Amino acid sequence: MIEDIPSATAFGVCAMRAFEDRKEPAIRICEDSYAMKFLELNPKFSGSNWLARNIFVPGRKKLREIAFHLLLPGLQESIATRSRYIDDVLQRHLRRGIKQLVILGAGFDTRPYRIQAVQEQQVKTFEVDHPATQKFKQMAMGKMLKQIPEHVEFVSVDFEKEKFGPKLLQQGYNPKLKTLFIWEGVVMYIGQEAIDETLDFIVSHSTAESSVIFDYYPQSVIQGDHPNPVARRIQRQVKKAGEPFTFGINPEQITPFLKERGFVEVKPVNLEKTQQQYLKDNWKKRKSVDFALIVEAKVGSSDLKCRTRRFAP
Repeated sequence: MIEDIPSATAFGVCAMRAFEDRKEPAIRICEDSYAMKFLELNPKFSGSNWLARNIFVPGRKKLREIAFHLLLPGLQESIATRSRYIDDVLQRHLRRGIKQLVILGAGFDTRPYRIQAVQEQQVKTFEVDHPATQKFKQMAMGKMLKQIPEHVEFVSVDFEKEKFGPKLLQQGYNPKLKTLFIWEGVVMYIGQEAIDETLDFIVSHSTAESSVIFDYYPQSVIQGDHPNPVARRIQRQVKKAGEPFTFGINPEQITPFLKERGFVEVKPVNLEKTQQQYLKDNWKKRKSVDFALIVEAKVGSSDLKCRTRRFAP
């Protein structure tokens, strides 16, 4: 991303969540009442302002068809399904007693503020992100909430230039507590070294039964030669925005990739199929892209960590 400027792709994803939040309940996949406010508070992001000024105005629904269905059919559905699925995973882990939540590359993620159980249980939450995006996020949340909740801690870090682990530890992360790491919409934008270092930190600084969930694209999307034209268009657009795709991994490789790095109970998910669970009879009208993938995995035992750890903590 461009230095000192909040992530353009983070605003783009936020715009899609804002649009989804305005849909009628029968076809709404996810909810995020904060998303629209982020767009309204950023006058420099012309794309989001265009959405804010036009796409939600009654009588202008055809703009949606042009912007999303015609140019990038299925992309919004994949973003909305991803958000909803991770929400559900977080709710499940909250019921199972996690004590910490780490959101890597948090962007405009609002789970610490809109998911009631996080607030009620006062789950210590660490939002880790680039300083420029995080600065805007803190300003915006401050205006929306008046006061940032005490259970939320902001950790500023550039994944490509810095190791997030030491900063996370400095700001109170406790390796002895059961933790869920959410890594949404990030992996495809960073290099393998940064990915390996992040996964290694999770394995070597978490208790067994802690988990990570993240989304990823196949290598063909990153290279720009995926058979789906939407994948090729997205690849060109993020490159033009100065935030090109960097890392991809094919679905048949993801389980051995994570097990080699000390994770167990790897659960790959295809968001196109998962979407059917949320839309039920309406899913044929709103189909997600076929290349959006997600995976959840648990941290293994101490013995397994010692055998598989690739980098020193």
